[in-house]
Parts: sequence; C-alpha cells; structure tokens
Amino acid sequence: MKLKINCGNEVLDAVFFEETLPNGTSYISVYRSDGTMKNTDKFLVPDNHFFFMGDNRDCSKDSKAQIIFFSNDKKKGSFFKFWKWGETIRYERLIKKIR
Repeated sequence: MKLKINCGNEVLDAVFFEETLPNGTSYISVYRSDGTMKNTDKFLVPDNHFFFMGDNRDCSKDSKAQIIFFSNDKKKGSFFKFWKWGETIRYERLIKKIR
C-alpha cells in the first residue's frame, strides 16, 4: 500500500507491507518509494569500531553523529577508572564537531 509520511520537514512517498523474519516474527515495514535503503550493499565494520542505525531506516534522524562528546584511550586505561582520566582522555577529541 502507498502512503505519505513526514520525515522532519520533508514529506516522503512510501510503501508499506508485512515482513516476516526467519524465526516467524512478522512486522509492518515502511520504505521510501524512491531510493529505499532496503537492499543496500553489505558494509563491513572494522574491529573496535561501531555502526549505529536508527530504528527508521529510510528516515533516520537519530543515528547521525554530530559531536564527539568524550574520547578515552582504552589502551591506556579504563573509562571507569576516572582517577586515571588525566592519562587516558584524548583531549584533542573532546567536544569535537564531526564533519
């Protein structure tokens, strides 16, 4: 079925249908009609790196990092050992805007 959805200040044409996972769980999915992210290439995330994706694949606003708030070098010490932060904090990366 086709419909229109609000994505921030944008109105998108979308289609929705029921998807069933291999374990039998079903849910309703909504995808953009033009250029959906439904069948993208595979992305390999290197070891010790993270990939974040919002719960709304085609209209995700919450997974776009804009600032590095805190950065700790775990090779030098644990984040939880706050008394060693003077040695482990990467000050050049604190509150740094991501381009």
